[in-house]
Amino acid sequence: MNFLYNKYKLKDSINSLYMTQGYYERDNSSPQVLNHNPTHSKVTKSALNYSNILQLNDIITAFNNTNILINKSKNTYICFTWYYGNILYFWEHNILKHIYKNYKNITNKDQYNKHGVKYESILYTDYIPFLLDEHTIYKQFEIIQKLLIDLFNDRILVYIILSGYNYHNFMNEKIIYQMQFYGINLYTPFINIIQQKDTLEMILINSATYIMGSHTPIYDSSSPQSIQNVNKFSVSKYHITNSMYLEFVKNNGYNNQSYWTIDGWHYLKMLQRYQPIYWQYNNETNKWYEKIFGQMYELRMNNPVIHISWYEASAYCKWKGCRLLNEIEWEYIAQYSYNINKNIFDTSQTIENTLGIVGLFNNCYEWCNDNFNPYDGFIKDPIYPEMSVPQFGKTKVVRGSSYYSLNKSIDRHYRKGVDPECTIEYIGFRVAI
Repeated sequence: MNFLYNKYKLKDSINSLYMTQGYYERDNSSPQVLNHNPTHSKVTKSALNYSNILQLNDIITAFNNTNILINKSKNTYICFTWYYGNILYFWEHNILKHIYKNYKNITNKDQYNKHGVKYESILYTDYIPFLLDEHTIYKQFEIIQKLLIDLFNDRILVYIILSGYNYHNFMNEKIIYQMQFYGINLYTPFINIIQQKDTLEMILINSATYIMGSHTPIYDSSSPQSIQNVNKFSVSKYHITNSMYLEFVKNNGYNNQSYWTIDGWHYLKMLQRYQPIYWQYNNETNKWYEKIFGQMYELRMNNPVIHISWYEASAYCKWKGCRLLNEIEWEYIAQYSYNINKNIFDTSQTIENTLGIVGLFNNCYEWCNDNFNPYDGFIKDPIYPEMSVPQFGKTKVVRGSSYYSLNKSIDRHYRKGVDPECTIEYIGFRVAI
């Protein structure tokens, strides 16, 4: 097998990320437990160590999840066909081109490169010429999975492949957000409408010195490491729930300009929004409802409020007399979340980290107060240079993971930039004082 990463000078670039940034410690992230059973392939290569088997199984799961989404969204909106082709495009043009000399791309750069196609044109059009059909994409996914199985015995190749996986999982989540937006019935959610107390339960965090950032450069914006001081603060035990946020709505929060930033107030008036995007009040039943994959359900009072913008989260904090967490605070408390559990969307459950904080992972992403900027000494990813750079200075920091994140993508160091007006993603927040 003739690998090409030396030709593309990737070996030196990737090794420099691991070796030359002055890392302070090994990454003590929580061990991940494989809690899914890939159906397409089962990895049994004796040459692979256990860690590589887990990584490869996670990658296969990402492909399996995409296949499920393909079947769910078939014959609906053209943007989904584009998304699936874009995932294939990334594997072909950003990953396999560095590995296989004879691999032949079937995707077209002009059609699938997301930096060359205006995003709005994908969402709001009925026709995009020369797109591959879902069946062709599905068959090519099968080919790529078979190619990847033989590659997990080299650190450089693993880095390249995991870059593909990270993008793949990112796009799977984006597809789910769009299915929610367009009302495509992905599944029936668990509904729990128990009213939680509307008082905030706060946990005191003492001041400390913390090594922020990761020494494992899978996400370029998360490194290099640096020593930071964490000042004493208190953080809410839970996310702000629908029940808590409803009090802000009922108390005229969307009509009081004093709670909103200048940009936030302009955003609110432009959209004529008076409650979160998927909420609706029914005058006949005198109850609040939320739209979930096209169906209306009674508002789940005990769930984290999600699909709200940074502006909405910030306005709530101003009303409540608190603030959003700084990202150093978020990462510091997340290091104590060693037992990462899925399916804990309902805050009546009490799965806590060792500080007593619930739901830092796998409930929803969380808005932080910070602007999204590079760390000092930042080096952009050699495989996917556009991973973070286009968002620097224009977006707000989001931390954590969502209900739909795969285990391999869960990392306390992971940070991404999201437009402050974004309401389509599964982002909520918790507060600090």
